[in-house]
Amino acid sequence: MTSETSFDMRRTTVEDIPSHMELMQSIPEFEGSSTSEQSMKRTIDRGTGRSYAIWEGDKMVSVVSTTAENTQSAMIVGVGTREDHKRKGYASELMIKICEELINEGKIICLFYDNPEAGKIYQRLGFKKIGLWNMNVY
Repeated sequence: MTSETSFDMRRTTVEDIPSHMELMQSIPEFEGSSTSEQSMKRTIDRGTGRSYAIWEGDKMVSVVSTTAENTQSAMIVGVGTREDHKRKGYASELMIKICEELINEGKIICLFYDNPEAGKIYQRLGFKKIGLWNMNVY
């Protein structure tokens, strides 16, 4: 990490959900997401997902989450960083943290993305492209 700014990385809690939602809504890629505070709370309560965030002072500036977690696997979702905090290595640090934790738990990691900038980070961290996927919403 080469950031000159000090930061705090920690696993998020139910109390962090409003900050998490505000961060995600500030990122154009996630604007209009249908994720609700209630569904985020349910994910934390049930243990079917987790999030780690980087804070600068009292402001959440970068986040990574999992969903669809079970005893064997987890899907990484919602990797995002505020525009004015990009290029500090935050997304990479969060990805390393959550991937190490999942691997230590013996879980297979799944990741879907369509953002080429994000793809460069994932590939640099060792993720391999295995194909293209499409999702139809009816």
